[in-house]
Amino acid sequence: MRVKHRIEEVLEIESSDEYIAKKFHCIEGKDEVNDFIEYADNKGLVMHFHYDDDTKEASLYHISSKSAEAVDVVIPSHVLNYQVTKIGDQTEIDSDSAIASVVIPNTVKTIGDYAFSYLNCYTGSITIPDSVTSIGKHVFSYSVLTELFIPRSVTFIGEGAFCGCEQLASIIVDKRNRFFDSRGNCNAIVSTKENKLIAGCKATRIVGSIREIGNKAFEKCGITAIDLPSSLEKIGEEAFISCEGLIEVFIPQNTSQIASGCFSGCPRLASIKVHKKNRFYDSRDNCNAIIETATNTLIQGCYNTWIPESITKIGIKAFEGCKCFSSMVIPNSVTEIEQYAFADCVNLEEVVLSENITTVGIGAFTNTGLCTLEIPSSLTEMSYFSFATHNLLSIKVDPKNKAFDSRDNCNAIIETETNKLVIACANTTIPESVTEIDACAFSYTKVQEIYIPDSVKVIAQYTFMFCTELKRVIISDPSLLKGSGIGKSVEIISPNQQNANTKAQ
Repeated sequence: MRVKHRIEEVLEIESSDEYIAKKFHCIEGKDEVNDFIEYADNKGLVMHFHYDDDTKEASLYHISSKSAEAVDVVIPSHVLNYQVTKIGDQTEIDSDSAIASVVIPNTVKTIGDYAFSYLNCYTGSITIPDSVTSIGKHVFSYSVLTELFIPRSVTFIGEGAFCGCEQLASIIVDKRNRFFDSRGNCNAIVSTKENKLIAGCKATRIVGSIREIGNKAFEKCGITAIDLPSSLEKIGEEAFISCEGLIEVFIPQNTSQIASGCFSGCPRLASIKVHKKNRFYDSRDNCNAIIETATNTLIQGCYNTWIPESITKIGIKAFEGCKCFSSMVIPNSVTEIEQYAFADCVNLEEVVLSENITTVGIGAFTNTGLCTLEIPSSLTEMSYFSFATHNLLSIKVDPKNKAFDSRDNCNAIIETETNKLVIACANTTIPESVTEIDACAFSYTKVQEIYIPDSVKVIAQYTFMFCTELKRVIISDPSLLKGSGIGKSVEIISPNQQNANTKAQ
């Protein structure tokens, strides 16, 4: 939410039949000076600019419209005597403002990070003028762009500049641009020198000269089929994340680097195969997965994957967002499950962990459908948020485990040496021996009431974050709950109050 300005004085006014511009001296927050220019046209469109008296340049940072109909935003080249040279980082566009089109003046050189991201109110086109040299990261991400033209002046495009634009169907780069191209009418932006595809769309063809696909290049772009060329050597992090219509993937022979999460969040992905002559990756035994051959790490799976007995590690985001399987057996060869490996597998209700598992990473099973959890004796390292999920009702730790326990049938995981409760569920009771509750321990659970004994001296941040059904916390020292993420509607009472209420009933 934008902090309100406290206007001290109006420094300058300029007006015409079409617009009025005012320069304000104001205080933002308590004492921060933040002078700005307000530019309002006669159709209800209002824009705000920061300005620099030394350079005589201005930067747009806010757009709003009072019109009931979609308006054309024509950004002025000058406001008062300042030249508009930048669309600022995270330019704010009011969510209730309907934008038909945006015209950027040819004085603008830089479009800042996240400037037009999540521009869902926009219904038309944005023209990038030939003056722009730099387009920041995530500038138009998750907006409703339908077509894109990159002029010859652009020399820099940030990561994920156009990711999540599901309606984008046409990408053209000016043939005179020396840094980027859209060779062979491929409907993509390619870094010319690197032969690196940095931004694609649902109509993209990945042509034969491409050696690398950049991070988030196709994020949620609506593409349903890809043909990866034999020239491809590297696939960047989350390159095809959330491509929900993607059904099959074939990794070519010369691909030697595949980053984590490159196909995560692709729920319909049913077939994954690797070229048999690839020296770095394989899909052994028709397992429908990408396996890093040298380390026996499964780095990408799908809902038809089965995990071979030779696998020793399940990689970062390997199954993230797979929504079409309900159970998973982790073979005993697996010793480590990395962070977010099964995150957002919302229908995963049952998992049998390897009897030799030693490590489970951050968020490995976050937001799954797990109802019960059994921790084997081998597990010695577990990160916060590992099993944060709504449906978890039962937790048991093997009595032979030397690092963790679930003493007194508490339905929780407690770090034995420190008496720290690290993972909880809806049916957790906190034993009197527990001295600390870890960050996010109860997060996402359906716990409704919890008694925190006096033995607990530390409650970490976000312990109760997203506990939407929590109604009551019974605790002697409520100050321990500061920063724990408890909602304002939760009743906090002392044990004495609880006893009095019980007797009264």
